[in-house]
Amino acid sequence: MGLGVGCNYCHAEMAGAQPGPNGQVPLDAASDEKQQKKTARVMMKMMTDVNTKLDTELGKSASAPNGRVQCATCHRGSAIPKTQ
Repeated sequence: MGLGVGCNYCHAEMAGAQPGPNGQVPLDAASDEKQQKKTARVMMKMMTDVNTKLDTELGKSASAPNGRVQCATCHRGSAIPKTQ
């Protein structure tokens, strides 16, 4: 939700699979074929690293209001992070 995209933005569709009753082709969650998924993994590690640093250096905790960096912190509903 933080990126404003659906699951198929990062996850590849199953090759040769027919659409289900909802009209969507099943996703191959294990596949690493899409660059967006590879990028997401790097970004999630970066987010964890930032939160760890906040915890240790600033004494912030996960239970503190606004104490955590999340995907939406930078993306704000857009697949490309907003810098302004």
